[in-house]
Amino acid sequence: MSKLGVRIVVVASVVALSGVVAGCGVSQQDVDAIAADRDALTTQLADAQDELATVTGQRDVLAASSEDTKQALSTLTDEFEQLQTVSSQWEARAKTAETQSDEWEARAKTAETERDSALSEAEQSTADLNAILLTYDTQLRAARTRLQSDLEGLVCEAQKGDPQDEVDVARFVSNAIATIPKLTAALVGFDVADLIDMDRLEGVRDDCLNQAILTSPKGDGFYTVGDEIAVGTWRSTGDGDNCYWERLTQNQGIIDNHYGKAGGTVRIRASDYEVDFDGCGTWEYRGP
Repeated sequence: MSKLGVRIVVVASVVALSGVVAGCGVSQQDVDAIAADRDALTTQLADAQDELATVTGQRDVLAASSEDTKQALSTLTDEFEQLQTVSSQWEARAKTAETQSDEWEARAKTAETERDSALSEAEQSTADLNAILLTYDTQLRAARTRLQSDLEGLVCEAQKGDPQDEVDVARFVSNAIATIPKLTAALVGFDVADLIDMDRLEGVRDDCLNQAILTSPKGDGFYTVGDEIAVGTWRSTGDGDNCYWERLTQNQGIIDNHYGKAGGTVRIRASDYEVDFDGCGTWEYRGP
């Protein structure tokens, strides 16, 4: 029994006892004392009843709070179970991804093995091809040299024939090979760029273009040697009597000159800086 319950029982007992004592003929003083105790206990009883009511209210509040707590706990339990379900789903996905990763790793290893095998076969094929090329190396080099030389001559002639239009070397070579059936058949399976020095061909073209410009017919005027006119022998095609030419130094000093009948020749040297033609008709290049 709780402390509050004991107090209620005691108070009740004392109140009852006071009634009994009053009927037994005890002294008035004792009766008054008992009555005072009874009144005090009655007050305590009222206080105890009030305290009981307060405790009862607190109990009811706690009971209500307990229900809320139970509800909250139930909600948390549901959420926890949902989280467990989601966790299980993600765990399953992770296992699936791991399985797929293992499969791709296995495929990668297989592909790597196949690649290594292919590389090994390619290396062996290259070695075999090199062995064949080594056997015929002398003939191949000689054939390449002849082909390079022939193409250089063709490119140069083509460029000299039309100094105003620069030859497209790659296209020219392709067309030249196509016009020779035997050469076309011999080059099947080869990359022409590996057999022919295209850079050298372009250099030959540039030299021939420059030479074509330098050796093209000249009229009256001043020409810088090596830049505008070629070194070598030039012949006048005119027929007048007022032909004048002169070879000059860089300081415009006269090295040699002529005045008179046209139709003669002049030999321009590399040490000359400039030449001047006047009234001699057209000058044609005769050679170095």
